Amino acid sequence: MTNTTDRPEIGHITRETGIAGQFSLTAAVRYPGEGFESVTFVGNVYGGPIIMILPSGTQTYVSREVTDRIGAELTKEWIARFFE
Repeated sequence: MTNTTDRPEIGHITRETGIAGQFSLTAAVRYPGEGFESVTFVGNVYGGPIIMILPSGTQTYVSREVTDRIGAELTKEWIARFFE
């Protein structure tokens, strides 16, 4: 299937479990005309902020405006909504 929009294609998503309820979801993301890169989101099963880690290693909080719009529970479906 060809991506005919400016939205990125979301490939395989993997989940890793950390400590104290922390976990991460790493998604293969490809913008039109580019290759796949890994974007990681870190959350906690008990709630709290979601951190996005870019391929460069830059870490940033996902803003409250975003979680108010697409939800605050980090799931594979949440990642798809994040990139819409």
